[in-house]
Amino acid sequence: ISVSPSAAILGGAVGNQLRSLCSAPERGVIAAATTAAWAAVWDLQTDSIEKVHSNNGRSVNSITFSPNGDQLVLGTGFYPLDPDQNVEAEVEVWALEREWTLNMVSAVTGVCVDWLAWHKTANALVALTGRRTQDGGFTSFLDGSTLKSLRIAERDEIPGYCCGLQEWPPAVAVFG
Repeated sequence: ISVSPSAAILGGAVGNQLRSLCSAPERGVIAAATTAAWAAVWDLQTDSIEKVHSNNGRSVNSITFSPNGDQLVLGTGFYPLDPDQNVEAEVEVWALEREWTLNMVSAVTGVCVDWLAWHKTANALVALTGRRTQDGGFTSFLDGSTLKSLRIAERDEIPGYCCGLQEWPPAVAVFG
């Protein structure tokens, strides 16, 4: 057991709420969404932390790694209180070469990406997003190579948890 670095050193009081913990064991990194405009990425080999800032400057609420760990996906957006404020949920795909580089961005139906997963067998990203009214949302399936929308299903309930993915046959379990 060792002491882990604290995300507080990256942002003070803002961004201390860590969500959507994920790992890429083959890369030796762990990442978490912070609900600030960036995700925290821990390099376990160097025991260091860095920020990956969202391209749109919106809150990062969910993250996941690609199956081989070479890409980090950020789910952004927020639930606006102002009915006139235009908010769009987005999915951003970042690649780590020498530094994190933005590869692709796609808007998804809804205002906030609450949960993300990469379905390895189907090479699809699964994004749970919420409606502006917060009384339901959408389950979006995006092609993992292009972020092209494959399917969108509307939900009349807010998901409390997503149970997980089944690789074959491809399936997603969503519990509201």
